[in-house]
Amino acid sequence: MAADDDRVRARLAKGLEAFDRGDCPAALKALRPQLKPGSMAAFPGEVVAAVYQIAVLCEAQANRLVEARALAVAGTAIDAASDDLWQLRFALDLEMKDLAAAVTTVEAMSAGRGAALNGVEIRWLYRLDTLLRDAKQEGERERLLKVVTASGYAPDEPMASKDGFRISLIKILHARGDEAGAAALVAEIETARTLLELSMNARLTPLMPAGFDPRKAVERELADVRTAMGRHPRHLGPYIQAARLLRALGKPREALDMLESARSGGRALADHVDAKDKLAWWWDARGRTHLALGEADAALVAYREGGRVEEDGSPNVSQIINLAGVQMRMGRHADALKTLPAEGADFPVSPFGAMQMRLVRVCANVGLGNAAAVAIDRAEIEAKSKDAPEALRRLYLCLGDMDAAARAVIAELDNPEQRIETLIDFSDFDPSPTPTPETAYSKGIEALKLREDVQAALKKAGGTRRIALQSGDL
Repeated sequence: MAADDDRVRARLAKGLEAFDRGDCPAALKALRPQLKPGSMAAFPGEVVAAVYQIAVLCEAQANRLVEARALAVAGTAIDAASDDLWQLRFALDLEMKDLAAAVTTVEAMSAGRGAALNGVEIRWLYRLDTLLRDAKQEGERERLLKVVTASGYAPDEPMASKDGFRISLIKILHARGDEAGAAALVAEIETARTLLELSMNARLTPLMPAGFDPRKAVERELADVRTAMGRHPRHLGPYIQAARLLRALGKPREALDMLESARSGGRALADHVDAKDKLAWWWDARGRTHLALGEADAALVAYREGGRVEEDGSPNVSQIINLAGVQMRMGRHADALKTLPAEGADFPVSPFGAMQMRLVRVCANVGLGNAAAVAIDRAEIEAKSKDAPEALRRLYLCLGDMDAAARAVIAELDNPEQRIETLIDFSDFDPSPTPTPETAYSKGIEALKLREDVQAALKKAGGTRRIALQSGDL
């Protein structure tokens, strides 16, 4: 028996050596025979689990996903399996679009492997929730939501919010008539924006605590973010979040100081552990804060810097579009067009991003009187308006077509997916602490509020509110 163990040990060593030098085919050749039942019975669980993990990685690298997932399931049955192996299993479930299996993996992690679940990027769990909703897999979706709204699930990422999951489960429980269960989840909601949206939802408003005050909710959230900053001093995310909340409270100067403190004491922005994902958004937050202070030129500088932050090897698409948007709002229409890529250029942008780009371009071309260019973008926006909920409203306000803009707003209010956002947009907020120039859009919104047809639609949808915060920053 010792001789057999020695042979297995030699094969494992050969496989590990091949893996270390990046030769997955050779690693699998040596390791596959050892994955048979009983072959590694004499070895510690940590060793056996590590062998499975290497095999999973190599099978996945070769795009043999069925084999990789089967090995991942077998490997995670070992008590000594690493968190990484559990997360690989979940990633393979998602890659293969086996949503039921992904839910089973999440449940399995929650039952004794909480650290593995907490280490999964929350965006992938939200992605799973969306896929389940779209696939109408209601049973599996509710199983997922019960795990990710439970107190045992605490994502490792700073400022990762579970509120989106809570809202989804609240709607399910409310529809079933479980008012107590839904109200208990409402009491756990942490973000002011989520609470505001609930307060604007006529069906769910009865679940809200009496006397809800959006401003106090923002102040509570800001206190939580400051606590998170102390726990995660090397993350940019909390600084960005705190600045947004300070702007919402009408404190843009404090917001700017908050952002600057991320690079105090000799720290560089790039030194933060989440700089790869958050650096462009730090510049975005700085641009928004300068705009709130009435410092348009400084905002342009910030957006230019954000645009230089690489995104998958290319300039940052979002910040380039934001830069052009600010130029357009400042009346620098020709500059906005120069900032944006030409029609048909290779520019890696999402459908939503493409719509934002077209909206900026159409408004800039309206300002320059380029009727032919306006017609091209108008046709594209009208044809693909579902890619951005407010696209038609913004298009028609730029064109000055108030009747069409009113029809677009009324359609938004008729759509349950858009209604709450539109009610918030048309609510009354505090005036800006710094005078800012009116734009065609801001003037248009105020004009729409005065129309009888829009007023009637707003009332029918549940009505607007007076909100003691700054618009656009909550």
